[in-house]
Amino acid sequence: GESCTVSVEFTPASYAPLSGTLTAAGQDPAATAAVALTGTGVGRLYCTNDADGDGTYPVGTVIVANRDGSGQRELFYGQDGPDAVAAGGGHVYWVTDNDDFGQGPDPGVVKRANLNGSDPQAIVTGQNIGAPPGGGVVVDASYVYWTAYNNGTIWRASLDGTGAKIIVTGMNGPLGVAVDGGFIYWVCYNGTVWRAGLDGGAPKLLATGQDHPVGVATVDRHPD
Repeated sequence: GESCTVSVEFTPASYAPLSGTLTAAGQDPAATAAVALTGTGVGRLYCTNDADGDGTYPVGTVIVANRDGSGQRELFYGQDGPDAVAAGGGHVYWVTDNDDFGQGPDPGVVKRANLNGSDPQAIVTGQNIGAPPGGGVVVDASYVYWTAYNNGTIWRASLDGTGAKIIVTGMNGPLGVAVDGGFIYWVCYNGTVWRAGLDGGAPKLLATGQDHPVGVATVDRHPD
């Protein structure tokens, strides 16, 4: 004759409809009850704040909020030069100019954490990402890609950071990076836009004469 109230919170790795079953079991098997659950995953928005010179933002941070901008909070504080952020595969990734683990300057680090901020890790270190505007980062289903501004390279690694390798060289200040289908796209500070295969093969110059581009994005289709 007793009752209780149970609250359930979905924590999805993607923004999508979800379903599940809540099962309550007691000592009496006949009292077992199952309730179907449905809902929609709440998407998140991630961004980085670099430190400024006037003390308003004394250190770099990674920010998370709901997709409508509400619920903003600091996910990570004390980052040295966080340049870019991406989310995918149940994780958030970001790149920094310098090491923030109290061990002095470092050329750059690729970091990863769970979407709720737990289990932060430096998955690739020693990257020559450079000072702001620094580098870019993007993920797909299999890899994380990033740019190293100072030495003009594009990198790729497995989602856990293993197997990191250079896939494109000879770029003039690569910055923002995007991935779509079978290609990776990036912009360079010298005003160019490039494309290559996901393994870095056959780099192709797509556009020139841009005024110091720093970001790039792709969409599957665009209305006429």
